[in-house]
Amino acid sequence: MRILKMCACCGKPFIAIKNKQVYCCRKCFKKMYRKRMKEVENRLPSWVCQYCGEKINLTFDPRKEFDLWKELKCNNCGKEAMSDNSDFI
Repeated sequence: MRILKMCACCGKPFIAIKNKQVYCCRKCFKKMYRKRMKEVENRLPSWVCQYCGEKINLTFDPRKEFDLWKELKCNNCGKEAMSDNSDFI
């Protein structure tokens, strides 16, 4: 099955071999893959308080700045992040 589609990266028309194909070539696929991975890498995690359930978007990476993570408190209930096992999103 061959379908005429537009490349999601460069915008050129191409003939897709499969329904799910969105890029015209491997070069475009790799370019968009690197872009997605860079966005994921730069995204900061958020934390959900186990006591009140409030979601807090962190302004630092807790893996790199562990001292800030130890001092983090919930804005709503005032409990510390390190008091129990905490969940990252």
